[in-house]
Amino acid sequence: MQDVLNLLLQDEPLTPVQRAALTKDPALRASVQRWLAFRATLRAHLDEALPERRIFVLHTLMEAGHADELTEAERTEVAASQGIMTRALEQYPALRDAADRIAEDRAVFMACWEQPVRIRRLTPTAWRIAAAVALIIGFGTVFALFFATNNAETPIAVRDGGLERVQLPDGSIVHLIEEGMLLYDAKDFARHVSVRGNAFFDIVHADAPFTVASPGAVITVLGTRFGIQSDDNSTMVVLESGRVSLAAEHALDQPVLLSPKEMSRVVRGNLPDAPAAVDLAQALHWTGYLFFDATPMFQVSRVLQDRFEVAIAVSEALKDEQVSGTFEPGDDIAYILTTLATTLDAVVERDESAGFIVR
Repeated sequence: MQDVLNLLLQDEPLTPVQRAALTKDPALRASVQRWLAFRATLRAHLDEALPERRIFVLHTLMEAGHADELTEAERTEVAASQGIMTRALEQYPALRDAADRIAEDRAVFMACWEQPVRIRRLTPTAWRIAAAVALIIGFGTVFALFFATNNAETPIAVRDGGLERVQLPDGSIVHLIEEGMLLYDAKDFARHVSVRGNAFFDIVHADAPFTVASPGAVITVLGTRFGIQSDDNSTMVVLESGRVSLAAEHALDQPVLLSPKEMSRVVRGNLPDAPAAVDLAQALHWTGYLFFDATPMFQVSRVLQDRFEVAIAVSEALKDEQVSGTFEPGDDIAYILTTLATTLDAVVERDESAGFIVR
C-alpha cells in the first residue's frame, strides 16, 4: 500500500502490480480516487487562477531583482498582471516556494555559464526560455503537485454556450455544456473522471463502478444517465435513469441514493440534500436533451416546433397518443419525428410549405 501511495504522490503512472493492489483493496482504491479527484480539481483551480505560466516566470525574475533581463513589453505585461499574481499567491502560498526555487536554479545556471570553458554564454532571453520550460516541467514536489501534467490525463473544456460530445474509453458518453470541463486518464482509464461546470453523462453499464468527482462531491454509478451542474462550492445531480449515489467529498460513507426523476445537491462542507422529485424536461432543459415520458403527441409537436422553428402538423387520430423517448442535442428533427412516429405505427411526411406532417 505504501508503495502505491508514494507513487501517487510523485504523480507517476501505476504499474500493473500497483493497479492489481488497488483492485484487491477497495479502501485503498477509494483513497486513490479521492486523491486523483483532488489533484485534478487543484490543477483546474490553478489553471484558472494563473492562466499564463510565462507571466509567473517573468514576475519571479522581476521580484528577484532581474528586471534588466526583461524587455520593456515584458515589464509592461508583469505590471498589468500584478493583480492576478497577487491573488494567486494569496490563494496558493506554496507558489512562493516555486518562485524561490526558480530564483535559486537561475543563479546556479548562470554561474555555470560564467565558467571559462563553455560553448556559449546564456543570454537573458535564453534564461527566460529555460525558466519557462523549467516551470512547465517542474522542480520537486511543489511543481509535481501544482504544475506537472500527466500525459495520460486528457482535459477537455468548452466555453460559454459551447457543446462538446466526449466518448470515454469504456464507451460512456459525456456532453459538456456551457463552460463544462472534464479530466480523465485516457491511457489507463479506470472509470473515473473529474468534472466542473455543466455536463450530462450516459454511462455504460459494467461490473466496475463509475465515479465522478466534482466540487464538494463524489457520484458513484454502475450504468445510468444523469446531469451535473456545479460551481466552485456546490454540485447538483439530476438522475434520468438508473441509480446513483451522491456523497460529500468529506463524508463518502454517508451518501444519498437517487432514483430516476430525482435530484439532490451538495454544498461544499455539508451532506447531500434529501432526494426530491423533478420534472426531467424542466430540470435538464439546460443539457439540450429532449425528454418525453408518456407525452401526448400534440405536446411533443409544440416542443419540437419551438426547438427547431419548423411547422409540425399531427393528425387528429394521433394528437392524444402518448410517446416516450430521449434525444441528444445533435439529433435532427427528421430523426426525432420518425423515431417517435414508428412507436405509433405512423409515418412522417415532409412538406416544403407545411413543414412536417405526422399521420
